[in-house]
Amino acid sequence: MARLIHRLTTETRVHHGSFDLLDEGGPRSLPQPANAPGGGLLRAADNTITALSATPGVHYAAVDLEVWDGEPPPADGAWHPAGNATLRLSSGEVEVNPLVEGDDTEMLIIGPPGTYALRASVITRSAPNGVERWLFQFWPARS
Repeated sequence: MARLIHRLTTETRVHHGSFDLLDEGGPRSLPQPANAPGGGLLRAADNTITALSATPGVHYAAVDLEVWDGEPPPADGAWHPAGNATLRLSSGEVEVNPLVEGDDTEMLIIGPPGTYALRASVITRSAPNGVERWLFQFWPARS
């Protein structure tokens, strides 16, 4: 059974309908639609993850980043799948980036440089601010 290693809970500003998770340790690729039922709200490529908000307008979203030592159990029934992806992280450090200059960002060390699996889930209208909450679960990808 997989173990939770680290967790970061933060908030980020959603501007232009999205926010990013970035690894600044290497070149970033153009995010492509991730694997998800219904098209998904996640775009991912090496060193870049973009979360597309289902909520219009500028607002804040609650964000949880989790690091697991293996594939975690799926999030409970309240969460809706946003997408799954496999991507390379050049430094292994991921920053929550609101796409707006001057806003503070938070960073989480996912692990050493390498390839990681990612599952993203979202709950709308139930975050502390009443808008949305995101869950990003990372674990080492199998070769």
